[in-house]
Amino acid sequence: MSKEVLQFYEKLADLEVSEGLLFMDRRLVIPKVQRQRTLACLHEGHIGITKSREVAKKCMYWPGISRDIQEYIKACHTCATFAARQRKQSLIPHEIPDRPFQKIGTDILEFGGATYLVVVDYYSKWIEVFRLRSKNSSAFMESLKKIIADNQPFNSVECKEFSKEWDFEWVTTSPTYARSNGQVEKAVGIVKQTLRKCHHDKTELQASLLN
Repeated sequence: MSKEVLQFYEKLADLEVSEGLLFMDRRLVIPKVQRQRTLACLHEGHIGITKSREVAKKCMYWPGISRDIQEYIKACHTCATFAARQRKQSLIPHEIPDRPFQKIGTDILEFGGATYLVVVDYYSKWIEVFRLRSKNSSAFMESLKKIIADNQPFNSVECKEFSKEWDFEWVTTSPTYARSNGQVEKAVGIVKQTLRKCHHDKTELQASLLN
């Protein structure tokens, strides 16, 4: 009996077959011939090892999947090419929200001749990216309760009027110390790296972010 078969045998009680597919604890068991393709799909957005493992853990399984994910990503040429440098994050504290989208951070990112609005939820760390027609304030106005943003172009009359009309607080960081908005700076870095990888691989940004 092979080592892999033995691993399945030891977890026999957790296995079930449904419509010709094998599941382990409700996770699809990926056959060996499909694993490389599955790893490629899992890493399509060039997310890191930890995040890839978290995604895989929710829906798929095979013996040694955690190790295979690590080896696949470490061998990714695109990720190695655009490996991000470690940067110190600000220690300036912010109030911790108690529900999603109670407090978000925003920033403008320009890449490849296009302008993007990067939005990050302080509660869930969820990132949204919108391609803008311009950097005009009216291009990205939404109903939000509390925003932390770099001063330009958010510190404008339109933004202040918008926050008053929709009854939420608008807070801008110091123009000489934008990194006090560390959560947004981190999100911008993630999106910028994703854009570079998409440009390199000729893939779509939204598909990569979904991964």
